[in-house]
Amino acid sequence: MELKVKKLVPEAVLPQKNHITDSGFDLYSVEDRTLRTGERTCIRTGIACMFPQGFGGEIRGRSGLTTKTGLMVLQGTIDSDYRGELLVIVHNLGEEYTIHKGDRIAQLIIEKIYPFSVVECEDFSTETTRGTNGFGSSGK
Repeated sequence: MELKVKKLVPEAVLPQKNHITDSGFDLYSVEDRTLRTGERTCIRTGIACMFPQGFGGEIRGRSGLTTKTGLMVLQGTIDSDYRGELLVIVHNLGEEYTIHKGDRIAQLIIEKIYPFSVVECEDFSTETTRGTNGFGSSGK
């Protein structure tokens, strides 16, 4: 299966996996950007994707980057028919931090999209172990 990727700028880096078993493809910045503490912005990747039929994507953070810098990637959903540039929403929870061109800033997870339809119903069984118990109902 192939993920078709178009470079929108010459310096863009194609998504890559360091190991075949990695869940996500690394996404790279095509710009230098300094984020102040508390600042939220979008970082350009310089690429657009065309997902195979029945698939879409999700942008997620890189745990090492968040742990070391406090730079948090806000999750984003990429619909299968979107053809624009992939942007990474970042929020700096740590000290001032500079992202440089070529830095790995997020990861792209490819997801299967199932063609569910929503059907309204009058009633359904709530008689399960959990029932209608919500937040914190399974303990600490």
